[in-house]
Amino acid sequence: MPPVQSAEPDEAAVPFSSLGVEDVEEDSDGCRLKATPTGLYSGLYVSLYLEVTMQPLKLDEDIRPLSEFRAGVAAFVKQVNDTGRPLVLTQRGRGVAVLVDIHEFEAMRERLALLEDIAVAEAQLAAGQGIPHAEARARIMESIQECR
Repeated sequence: MPPVQSAEPDEAAVPFSSLGVEDVEEDSDGCRLKATPTGLYSGLYVSLYLEVTMQPLKLDEDIRPLSEFRAGVAAFVKQVNDTGRPLVLTQRGRGVAVLVDIHEFEAMRERLALLEDIAVAEAQLAAGQGIPHAEARARIMESIQECR
């Protein structure tokens, strides 16, 4: 995600909630933060987009009538777990349900929550509710000091 421009020249503002802090480093200007992949959203990115990827449907194998599913539930659950592909269930020729692996389901829920957070943040920025980079940094530093 590209950084949001702050009101201060030559500084990039970032959403407060997306910063991960690995360490606090002292320099002549005071404390400086290191944003690292240990942050909440970057950690979600790694787990959601790099580790779990739903495989595309194979139309001849992954679309089944509900009556066939009822007769062999265990086999279809095994198929979904083994292939990583969802199974579309139909009734009278129309899709009525989708069976997905539990890990993929959790990843989809987390991705949705992340997208909802991004939408809220964008709406807040559009409404002028963002905060300058310096203020975000001050809040983070205050939180770090409280944790020590």
